Amino acid sequence: SIELNSENPRAFWNLHSTSKDIGEAKAILELCLEKDNTYEPAIYSLATINAYKGNREFLEWILGSSVASDSTLRSVQWILSLPELPKLMFNRWSVLDYAIGNSLKQRAFYEYGVWMGESFRYIFKHFKHSFGFDSFSGLPEDWHDIKMGTYSSYGKVPKLVGPEFVVGNFENTLPKFFADKNRPLAGLINFDADLYSSTICALENSHRVIDDNTTLVFDELIVNPNWEDDEFKALEEYCRSHRLSYRVICVSLFTKQVVLRVFHK
Repeated sequence: SIELNSENPRAFWNLHSTSKDIGEAKAILELCLEKDNTYEPAIYSLATINAYKGNREFLEWILGSSVASDSTLRSVQWILSLPELPKLMFNRWSVLDYAIGNSLKQRAFYEYGVWMGESFRYIFKHFKHSFGFDSFSGLPEDWHDIKMGTYSSYGKVPKLVGPEFVVGNFENTLPKFFADKNRPLAGLINFDADLYSSTICALENSHRVIDDNTTLVFDELIVNPNWEDDEFKALEEYCRSHRLSYRVICVSLFTKQVVLRVFHK
């Protein structure tokens, strides 16, 4: 894209998602803003990087402006309010690699919201047991402006040797699945169901296989316009009901992912 149009800021914005570290991302974002100094995603991300490096002046200036209510900036404020700054990543696969690397692989992998199986295929091979849950017919209800039935795989279940796929809506399948008291503890759980209702259902039914050594990945926790009402709300509600706290270990503004662990207060 840059070869075709070297003045396109979006090309540089996308390029920064390949960064391996904050320094590389910062340099590419600065190039992006050289092309268009009003390109808001790059402005917000660069302000976040500067804050991570100890200089919050740029971010505080933005937060004092008319764009302070932007969903990305709300996400940044939440990240910076955490007791410890989590690792900042820039693409989906780096986040998943970090989550896998911080998981107990002799345990099981669970994924809620398999869709086409892209992330499932990437993760499951690292774990002793793997379970995927999805209706494979799309969202069971509207997700704000995204209509029910979106993200359907039209009933197509990934054909993989080893994993077990449980087909159906969570409220119907999860209570039956977890009625088996021998379900293995989770090393990693990937929550990619988007909806508050689906995520809280997955969290509550998974409670017995979650402990303070379980790595939890939320695929859409931050940045979306209504993020506080979706996976984030489910996480907060789950922790309150079970008297848990959580420690965030990794985030990505570009991919909206958050990696964390829960523990008893």
